[in-house]
Amino acid sequence: MSEDYEGELLPDIAAVEENAMVSAREILAEELLGRQPVLAGCSFEVCDETKNVVFVYPFSKAA
Repeated sequence: MSEDYEGELLPDIAAVEENAMVSAREILAEELLGRQPVLAGCSFEVCDETKNVVFVYPFSKAA
């Protein structure tokens, strides 16, 4: 697991899902192009400012 310490403020849950999808697709594409194992079983956990998980986006959904 890796934590993003900077984070990003987004206006609503639709923007959160869109951002997660784009980011997951970028990571999966880099893995495929680099001939690395694909992390399709991973997911993003999106937290609010108090570090409570408010959204989970599985990489498999981005494929």
